[in-house]
Amino acid sequence: MIENTSFTIKTVELSDDKRHGKFECEPLERGYGITLGNSLRRVLLSSLDGVAITSIKIDGVLHEFSTINGVREDVTDMILNLKKIRFIAHEEATFPVTVRIDITKEGIFYAGDMQLPAEIDVLNKDLAICTLDSDAHLGMEMTINRGHGYVPFTKNKREDDVIGVIPIDSIYSPVIKCNYNVSDTRVGNEMDYDKLTLELDTDGSVNADDAVSTAADILISCFKNFEKIGKPQDHDEVEDLGTQEGTAEGDDDGGLSAIRELPIDELELSVRAYNCLKRAEINTLGELMDKTEDELTRVRNLGKKSVDEIKEKLSNFRGLNLHLNN
Repeated sequence: MIENTSFTIKTVELSDDKRHGKFECEPLERGYGITLGNSLRRVLLSSLDGVAITSIKIDGVLHEFSTINGVREDVTDMILNLKKIRFIAHEEATFPVTVRIDITKEGIFYAGDMQLPAEIDVLNKDLAICTLDSDAHLGMEMTINRGHGYVPFTKNKREDDVIGVIPIDSIYSPVIKCNYNVSDTRVGNEMDYDKLTLELDTDGSVNADDAVSTAADILISCFKNFEKIGKPQDHDEVEDLGTQEGTAEGDDDGGLSAIRELPIDELELSVRAYNCLKRAEINTLGELMDKTEDELTRVRNLGKKSVDEIKEKLSNFRGLNLHLNN
């Protein structure tokens, strides 16, 4: 069986702002360069969380083919510019967020001119949205949400939208560009090995190296489910243990010890919460239950919202009312 465990990953380039990164992975068994490169690229471009505008409502405008008095760009051009705005959100941010904008001054309205909640910021502040004349007034509401990949405007429509709400395409992916290349590499006298070179650019809301790490975590969490194929499943047995009263000798915990050995995958957490726990080397329910709430909040990138999710998942897990350490 090919294991591919002896390869090394080297950071070839990482810009000062960490938006650009180039990484090399070698030596890989023949064919695994494309396998890993293509998988990582697809996940990097489609599955990482980001923040984007989902809909707008402009005062006096009913549809996207309208014009606004005193504004040189029509609504369609404004939408194209709004889709280019890149946001960064802190962990405590809650979504969706509705932002109100009222502009009366003459000149160019930039993305950085928007007044946003403290937990959200614009990365490309110098992006021009529209140009206002001296007698213009632009009043607009924007809905901002968190998601991943690309979501077309048709999926951003909501049944409760009032007249005048214009859904727009949302580009959530923080990875702007990602490419990979596979070349030959030598191991001793053998040239029959792959070298994978992965290069990517992000919008700044996530570092390039962190993006690759998160993409790998997502793939690992998916592939772990395939490990169960062909192996005996003892989940029903574990459930029975979890509901026993501990009548058997040496089983006074009612099967809790078996529950504690289960992987955190069983909780079906969100990708963000799952990845944070894995990076903190919290792999089983027992390791998680031994943590206090205060200890969890100190885990990198694990905010209150994620901690609340973990507590709820534990409490509802198989009706056992599990909880964190007090």
